[in-house]
Amino acid sequence: MNKSPRDAVLSTTVLYKPEITDATVAQWQEIVDLIAIICRVPASLVMKVYPSEIEVFVRADAEGNPYERGEKAKLGTGLYCETVMAQRRELLVPNALEDPQWDHNPDIKLNMISYLGLPLLWPDEEVFGTVCILDNKENSYTEDIRSIMEKFRTTIETSLALLCEIKARKTAQAELKSKVGELETINKLMVGRELRMVEMKKEIDQLLDELGRPKKYTQTETHSP
Repeated sequence: MNKSPRDAVLSTTVLYKPEITDATVAQWQEIVDLIAIICRVPASLVMKVYPSEIEVFVRADAEGNPYERGEKAKLGTGLYCETVMAQRRELLVPNALEDPQWDHNPDIKLNMISYLGLPLLWPDEEVFGTVCILDNKENSYTEDIRSIMEKFRTTIETSLALLCEIKARKTAQAELKSKVGELETINKLMVGRELRMVEMKKEIDQLLDELGRPKKYTQTETHSP
């Protein structure tokens, strides 16, 4: 079986967490917009987690989406996405108003009462965030929708892996270039040292010659009769 780009990076000995490029954000924007259209929901999001916060990293430009890009919320407040990230698996909440576990979660204030979300992981399995959809009405989300979300999750994780691979290669190239530069510097120093030693030997022999003593480093040329 051929390895996916994401799987290939898993074998990298050192993982370089890259910045998310504008091109990647644009790709994700197309994904969340498409998700909102296909799933017929007002909110489709890519969320990014930080040590104490979670951010709306990309949002669908859909009518009725109450979330703004760059908006952040504190962790530990009972958000849907917190459970997804903690359990690292899909979460489906058809109607939070009728679920004692979710009837007090913060998103209800935005009238987002149903939720479907999946975790997004870096190649080293560290959590990046989530990809999720929310609705302002009860929604059990069909198996087709759940399958579509899984496919988009894989697409986003693959792009994370590719970014890591590109960053790792650039870093390795920079390190190699630096080492080559160091070797060239050492080589120049060594050559300079050798040349200086040759000059010193010549100077010593010249001094010995002036003192009428035999040269130490160079042999006197002899010619055949």
